[in-house]
Amino acid sequence: MGRRAAAVFLMLSLTACSAGSQSRTTLAGPTPSGVVAPSCEGQFVLLRLDKIKKGGTIEGVEKAAQDHLAWYRNNGFKDNDVVAARVLKYDPASNSYVNDDSLIVTLHVNPPAETATQTDHKEMSQESTAAWHAYVREYDANSDILATVPVCLPDKL
Repeated sequence: MGRRAAAVFLMLSLTACSAGSQSRTTLAGPTPSGVVAPSCEGQFVLLRLDKIKKGGTIEGVEKAAQDHLAWYRNNGFKDNDVVAARVLKYDPASNSYVNDDSLIVTLHVNPPAETATQTDHKEMSQESTAAWHAYVREYDANSDILATVPVCLPDKL
């Protein structure tokens, strides 16, 4: 593992240890009402490290991320992205990286600030509110949040 990768891994590990259980209602979603996003000369990203629950699956979180993005598209938001990504771990026996089936990362790239006012569902239709709750239930059925890390990625990555 390179020095940079080790530093990122250590940072995520320390954050995960100190973060405890977090609310799923904002998984890779809007900033809570009243919180101002920092200035970011690039792409603001909410990175979440999740532990797969007993009985949960990586595929279940991937589907939740797809449904999460679909919710945004169906509600007129076009400039953000929601992605689930596999976490890798080093396997000394093979001297290679292998999938870690116990963890997954979700990234919400450029989450729209406008949704912060919609999280109380007062401005959403019943159909939209039901779809919101449905993808949150998918995340909840498959994983627990270990850490949330807001990051500012350079445009050129």
